[in-house]
Amino acid sequence: MFSTNRRSIFIFVVPVCLLLFGIKSYSRPNLFYYFRHMNDAFSTELIEVKPVEYIPLEPFSALYDDLEFIAHSPSRRRITVGIKSQANYCPQPILWGRLSGEALALVQWEAQEDNVISGYYEVPFTGRFYLEIIVLFCQYSPTNYQNNCLIPGENHRLTSENAAIVVTMSSYLKGYWKSSQQVSSPLYTRYQPANCRRSDRFEDSISYNERCAPVDTLKFNNYTFQTYSKIMTRYQNVDISSLKADPYGYNCLKDTKGECKLCSIGSSHSNRVHRFLTIAVGLDKMGGLRREYPQEIRPAEAVTLMKRCDTILIGFGQHDLAYAKTRPRLFGRQMRRLLKKFKGHPRVFVRSVHYNPLGDEKLTCPPLDGRNPMAVVRYNDVMKDVCNSMDIPWIDTRWIDAVMWDSARDWNHLSFEVEVVQEFFIADYLGFLD
Repeated sequence: MFSTNRRSIFIFVVPVCLLLFGIKSYSRPNLFYYFRHMNDAFSTELIEVKPVEYIPLEPFSALYDDLEFIAHSPSRRRITVGIKSQANYCPQPILWGRLSGEALALVQWEAQEDNVISGYYEVPFTGRFYLEIIVLFCQYSPTNYQNNCLIPGENHRLTSENAAIVVTMSSYLKGYWKSSQQVSSPLYTRYQPANCRRSDRFEDSISYNERCAPVDTLKFNNYTFQTYSKIMTRYQNVDISSLKADPYGYNCLKDTKGECKLCSIGSSHSNRVHRFLTIAVGLDKMGGLRREYPQEIRPAEAVTLMKRCDTILIGFGQHDLAYAKTRPRLFGRQMRRLLKKFKGHPRVFVRSVHYNPLGDEKLTCPPLDGRNPMAVVRYNDVMKDVCNSMDIPWIDTRWIDAVMWDSARDWNHLSFEVEVVQEFFIADYLGFLD
């Protein structure tokens, strides 16, 4: 009777302690109970954690013969990729990685040292996460974008199918995308194989569905954004399914002759910013000037904008990357010249450049469209430096949109779910939610 009571007390106390104090070792030093909350219910999972986890390699990967290993160190939150010293095909690959599970997170890669590439991650929960690592490039030149060819999507994945790691350390994050249901498969990188445009569906729907599965966006629908209450209380009340990004909707700058609270400057991505600030956030007097390249803003236009606009929000980069394939440093110089035209205006801001999924025009060799993740990273690095040197605020939205970088349904603009969160953050950053 005494032993039964002890067992009952043990069964009751251990989960309570786990709930109150997080992860605790139990029974064996490398066995951990994970106490997780999903759909208003609690569940536990007993997982063995090794000091180093070796991740199985994908045998059909373009880099399979060049890889030595992929390893995960849970206590350091690090992923390490070992390249063979005699690698022939891809001795210095450019990698991209994502964890998917109860939340999403990108792997932040560091520069390659000798034959090792290391990266770290931050996730808000502990437990089992799927890990996908892909190779973007084998050869990458920041000065010759025309010859930067992406590895085809069919064999860019380095990790085996359903590869997973055990995360034992969580991090506090300002915001993250959280799954609304139990995750049973990875969120693989979305890409567009050849002949997988919407028009191709009508020629052979059965063949299309088989060949073009990587274009699917349904798994992204399982994730919703979690962040600080000032945004959440407003974001949760928006019916995203009812929104329409009307490119010819209200534009304060065009439809009135008076003062505008905000003027966005740029092409279609910037155009959507001021429209979503109107239709989703509910702000008035939002407008914009649509131009494709920073050098297209004439001095007289800058003078007019400074007179009429309380706040100026600048966002270029899409056309320079996609079509002109402008080198990052040149793009930085063009942006610096543009920002000098607005010298003296008290509220000029620049936002980060958005990522774009791997559409078919980006995957051709040479690429017809130069917007790849690595190019966007370099543009953002340059723009951040330019803004810092000119003491101009740079609004970095990558903590919102980077991990959902491949969710754009049209292979270009942010999905509505991501766009709405971004605009609430921008509105808050600019003081419009106070």
